[in-house]
Amino acid sequence: MPEPDRTAPVAGPDATGQPANRSSIGSLINFASQTAVITAILFYFGWARSRATYAYFGVDTSTLNFSVSDYVLRSVDAILPVLIAAGFLAATALFAHNYLRPRLSRDAVFAARLGGIVAAAGWLLAAVGLFLALVIVGTGGSAPPGPALMAIGFVIVVYSLLVSNRYGKKPGTARLAMVAAALAILALFWAVGAYADWVGVRVARQFQASLPTQPNVTIYSGSALSLGGPGVREATLPSAGTYHFRYDGLRLLVSSGGDYFLLPARWQPGDGAVIVLPVNPAGLSIRVEFSAPRGEPSAVT
Repeated sequence: MPEPDRTAPVAGPDATGQPANRSSIGSLINFASQTAVITAILFYFGWARSRATYAYFGVDTSTLNFSVSDYVLRSVDAILPVLIAAGFLAATALFAHNYLRPRLSRDAVFAARLGGIVAAAGWLLAAVGLFLALVIVGTGGSAPPGPALMAIGFVIVVYSLLVSNRYGKKPGTARLAMVAAALAILALFWAVGAYADWVGVRVARQFQASLPTQPNVTIYSGSALSLGGPGVREATLPSAGTYHFRYDGLRLLVSSGGDYFLLPARWQPGDGAVIVLPVNPAGLSIRVEFSAPRGEPSAVT
């Protein structure tokens, strides 16, 4: 009878002393939790941006029935510049720290003195940012500069406290650094939310300026819809056809939740309302045509 191969691999604990399957499950759980956190952040930024954009036209986001993926996609233009700026500042801070680290390691007095100076500058910057956040009001609350300065100030405070604790031999600063880090995170959320509001209003104003070049929307209906607004025209069609009324001078704002949200072609803030038209209205005979600004038909539903 042949002897068993004693060199064959046997399932057992990995290098950390834990079973391999348990380590894999832990990695999957960590990845899933990080993905959930990132998705939640992107959802918040996309929601803030969409809220500001459609509030400019008088539409509440609760009527749009956007999905989570819709909000995540709309967060890209709001959060990408913030991430680039944060990465640039982080790289600059790491370069400065690596330059000063040799002297910080051998001179505790210099480290303590530098930590105190940097901490004072950080608290001052955070105070100025708080003042600006309360004084300068943007479209959805505070304007972005104030909360952004606050976030940078608190990050500087965290760095100074960590330098004092590690190199300056000052105990007790680590707990204060945790408090400052929490304040930095809150200020960062405030800053990005304010920036998302600003981006949302900017997108809305750009869309309003481009209304003359947006595709035309023409509505044919078997009965009168009483659609009106700046630039909207109603025409009566011959009674022999299926459709008896035609409405021109409309632009598509967004299509969501089974509805078309239409703008009059000459819409201005305070002059004109958003028209909500069901895609498949019950009991009505409607045809919606989309055409290029010069009138060439591009799509029909």
